[in-house]
Amino acid sequence: MKKRYKIKNRRSVEIYFVLYLAALVFLIPKNGNHSGSNNGISSMELPFSIKPEKSVLFCRMAIDSVPLVLHLDSTNTIYHTGEINNIKYGFVVEDQVYKQKISLAPDLKSSNRFFSVRKNTKDESVFFKWQPPMDDHLNKSYLVYVTATGNLKSNNRQVTARSQFTLIINYYDKETGMPIVAQEPPIIVENLPDNTIEVKPNLSDFNLSLRYDYVQTIAYQEWENQIFILGGLNPLTDLLKNPDISITHNPENNGGSVYISNYFTNGIVLKGKSPAYGSIDVKVTLKRRFDNKEAGISFKVSTLPIGNPEIATEMYPGLAYRIKPNLPFIAGQETKAQLKEGDRIRAQSPTGEDFSFTPQLSDTGKVLIFERYINNNIIGQRYKINIESFPVPAIVKLTKIAQQTVLLQTNAYGYHNTRENTVSKLEISGNGTFQERFGQYKADRNNNLWTQYFEIVPKDNSKPFTFKVKAIDRRGVASEVQEYGE
Repeated sequence: MKKRYKIKNRRSVEIYFVLYLAALVFLIPKNGNHSGSNNGISSMELPFSIKPEKSVLFCRMAIDSVPLVLHLDSTNTIYHTGEINNIKYGFVVEDQVYKQKISLAPDLKSSNRFFSVRKNTKDESVFFKWQPPMDDHLNKSYLVYVTATGNLKSNNRQVTARSQFTLIINYYDKETGMPIVAQEPPIIVENLPDNTIEVKPNLSDFNLSLRYDYVQTIAYQEWENQIFILGGLNPLTDLLKNPDISITHNPENNGGSVYISNYFTNGIVLKGKSPAYGSIDVKVTLKRRFDNKEAGISFKVSTLPIGNPEIATEMYPGLAYRIKPNLPFIAGQETKAQLKEGDRIRAQSPTGEDFSFTPQLSDTGKVLIFERYINNNIIGQRYKINIESFPVPAIVKLTKIAQQTVLLQTNAYGYHNTRENTVSKLEISGNGTFQERFGQYKADRNNNLWTQYFEIVPKDNSKPFTFKVKAIDRRGVASEVQEYGE
């Protein structure tokens, strides 16, 4: 004989149904007025609303000798919209396992061991912070109900707004990284007479929530999202069949895939490959085996364009170079960029942001490699960067500007001991001496180029005006020799 459950007389249900219909009648507008006045505000308008920054805060824990926090989204910010004065907030945190409730109010600076709220007076937002309890060793969730009241600036009318978000704690095996499924105790039910009505266990309502409402990545990369189940459904034991998953491609034939990577007691992990371009809409429907009740949820996976990095392919010692990886921000995915010498990381951006690198003199002649990563997978090509020595100084030209006067132009490059590596002197052999025209000095810092002019005249006017000359920069490096003769 099957184990049965009793349910009470159904007359009370019928009475509640009649009362429900009566309430609906009272809500019907009189005299055909469907708009409602509400002091001049349409019932469809939202003069005041509040919205949490995150819909779900996650905590991943492992059990060692003591519980160990692997990951924690510890804070949430609640913002408001509308022209409102004197906003007052109230929070209620409800434990979905034990059905216990805790009330918090930032205006009273209330808090307890695990939850606290604080108001930001600048923009009247509120910070919520939690430190998950570690005594239960249970996968569990909390619902945080937020209520805010304030006065409209236009007419000082008091208005109320409500919102909510979820706190979720999941336990994972420290060694394997797999979710820990709690073993629920068996339900012991007495044998009941055959005329009782059979009622299945675990028939409370359930609904679905997403970790990310919108997943962004780049083409052909693996993406991940999680569906969290709030209420009476454990996907490990209570599903009627495998989840129904459908994909809509925008545009068609743009690729993209989805599959179930893992189940845990109150959720499902989804993974897949992102489309080549455009987006895909993923819809998941779960059906409970006890009563065929189902719930569905959907989200979008779209590709982000990724540009080429902005990086010099040749670098010189002592100069600071700005490297722009041009990686997009992708929620839930790790992006980074690295400049490597073999296996050694010389410089990096652990979040994919711009960063700087200054080669040393000892790096001259080396070849460095620049790489970009998403989730530790190399994206695009590797870029070679050659560390070059600054060019030797050059004598650009010798120009006769008077009967016994020559103007010599030089170019020098880079820096030496943090100073501009200009030509420090000319070495002249023959009948010549020089003097620099300091007023004509030109500095091209974009190209690390320093241009100088020197006036050369005979040492002895009675001798032929001929000479050989070379330019020496601050490093002591000499240019090629140039000759002059009349």
